Amino acid sequence: MTTPYFTTLDQARDHAHKLAAFYRHLCLYVLICGGLSALNFLQTPHYFWAGWVWFGWGIGMASHALRLFTRGPLGQDWIERKASELHNAQQTATHQQDRR
Repeated sequence: MTTPYFTTLDQARDHAHKLAAFYRHLCLYVLICGGLSALNFLQTPHYFWAGWVWFGWGIGMASHALRLFTRGPLGQDWIERKASELHNAQQTATHQQDRR
């Protein structure tokens, strides 16, 4: 995991909000799945149905973590490059129209 680089305070603040949301999500995941597991063992100890909740919600948690902690092929670097490319293309098109 690499530490992201933020050029503005707003970007850093936005990332901090996303981190806080992830950690809230993680706490809810552990608390609710833990409670369901306790209920499962009290009611039907012969079948661990709560494992399906851990598994399904875990996929969502993994997806959330990957988006937040990795720089995938469409991460922030790609977004910045693409935005710059689109902006430059628009500037060029506008400049060419002005010359006509």
